[in-house]
This record gives sequence, structure tokens and C-alpha cells, in this order.
Amino acid sequence: SRWPPKFDALKDARRDFAGKGRQKYEFLCAECNNWFPQKSVQVDHKIPAGSLREWEDLVPFTKRLFCGKDDLQILCSDCHKVKTAEERKAAKGKTK
Repeated sequence: SRWPPKFDALKDARRDFAGKGRQKYEFLCAECNNWFPQKSVQVDHKIPAGSLREWEDLVPFTKRLFCGKDDLQILCSDCHKVKTAEERKAAKGKTK
């Protein structure tokens, strides 16, 4: 949660919030191109980190997990749920 590229990706996707309230920034979703408060966005790996089902998965998983900011994107909660569901469905198809 404190990986520096994560904060760089958030910084690149933000703008000052012009509305009222205590919110300082809003963030652009890379999928739907709408602006959201920080509590409604998540940092997503463009290439999924994958799963840890076998010992051999450990090194590739770690390499994908600790990636640079260019391999991260900001998604709103709804877009992130859809992407995650699609990735899980695709992963299930590969294991069968």
C-alpha cells in the first residue's frame, strides 16, 4: 500500500477539486474517463499480478506486483469490479 509508483500514478491522474467541501483532489478513471473522489478510485495493475497456486508462481507474481507507475492505472470502483471479474473469469478458463 506504500509502493511509491502507486502514489505517482495517483498524482498523474488527479486534478484540483473545484466543488465545495473538504475534498482537495479528484481522479480520472482510465476506463470510463469520469472524475471521482479518491475514496471512489483504486490503483489497478494493467497486467494482473495473478495468483499464488504453486511455488513456481511466486517469482512472476512478485515481479508483476511491484511494477512501475507505467504498469498501473486508476480505475473507479465500478470499472475495477468489472475488470477484476473479467480477469477472474479468464483465469478460470485457463485452468480447465
